[in-house]
Amino acid sequence: PQVQRTAFVLDRGQRTLVVEWVNPKTPVVALASLKRSLAWAKIQQYRVVRQLPVDKRHNAKIDYPALAHLLHTHPNSQS
Repeated sequence: PQVQRTAFVLDRGQRTLVVEWVNPKTPVVALASLKRSLAWAKIQQYRVVRQLPVDKRHNAKIDYPALAHLLHTHPNSQS
């Protein structure tokens, strides 16, 4: 219930789940809980972003080129 949106990408050769929280101040324990819940998926990296970029025409569709740019310009987001 704390997750607004997610995107699953290959980032620098690692299976990465990018997470946007409903509330940007969601505590780190929520990320730990998410990691435990998805342990079966063998995700190598988790990244938390303030807001996932979406297509201007389709608010639910992730803008993957913009997301790649965001991940490369902010490499220190949580993992």
